Amino acid sequence: MWRRMLVAVILSVLLVPVFSDAVEDKNPTWNEFDGLAGQLLQQLKQGDIDNAKQTALVLSNEMNVYPFSEEEWTLSSMRTLVTTFESAYEALFAEDVTTEEQVRLAMALRLSTDAVQQVNQPLWNQMDRQLLDSLDRISAVNDPFQSQQYMYEVNRTLQLYETVRPAVLISKGYEQVSELDAMHYKLQEQQLSQVEIDNHLDAMRHEYLTLFAFSSVETVDPGLYVVMFIIGTPVFLTLSYVGFRKFRGQRKKVKQNE
Repeated sequence: MWRRMLVAVILSVLLVPVFSDAVEDKNPTWNEFDGLAGQLLQQLKQGDIDNAKQTALVLSNEMNVYPFSEEEWTLSSMRTLVTTFESAYEALFAEDVTTEEQVRLAMALRLSTDAVQQVNQPLWNQMDRQLLDSLDRISAVNDPFQSQQYMYEVNRTLQLYETVRPAVLISKGYEQVSELDAMHYKLQEQQLSQVEIDNHLDAMRHEYLTLFAFSSVETVDPGLYVVMFIIGTPVFLTLSYVGFRKFRGQRKKVKQNE
């Protein structure tokens, strides 16, 4: 499906419609498309799957007829939009995808539809604190005795990054994203020492601070807080449990020494 949709998008850019004046008023605007992406996200957060599927079908139809030839977007941006929508669409109609993942992919779509229009204040720029906090959580479990928890936090951080990645790709380009890709995947290398991990996390913090410094955010979309809560709650609960076990182990060790 996504291949056909991508071909349709590219053709809409390369071919000038013969009857463009006659159908001009019928073409959807990007504000309408962006609004539908936001509506899809809200419906999924509310558990309204049936209406979310209907919205996704409308989005699919509008993607096919949208006048991309009138926009000054790169083919890379349009390809990213199409593949991001396809991921959200397929997850919505799949039976083996969790609600959390459906919401996350819908958020990726919402951030992407916004990124093609917002140059100075994109929504994805509001995710800075969450990404930086996720690096702090990795640092907190950078311990040979917590290797499983370490990989859990690395994967959670990667998942959060992949939510904003399509929008960052649209806004900043492949060079910026490829650098972040390499940094995230390096964290999964098993042979890294604790010192190397700490140094690498510092480099990632610097990279993210540079990335998010390019714009100033005056307002925050309330919908982002809900998604952040959905993604972050399992992490908080797990860390609380691990912290309790570590505290109990330390107390036991002290008693044995006494």
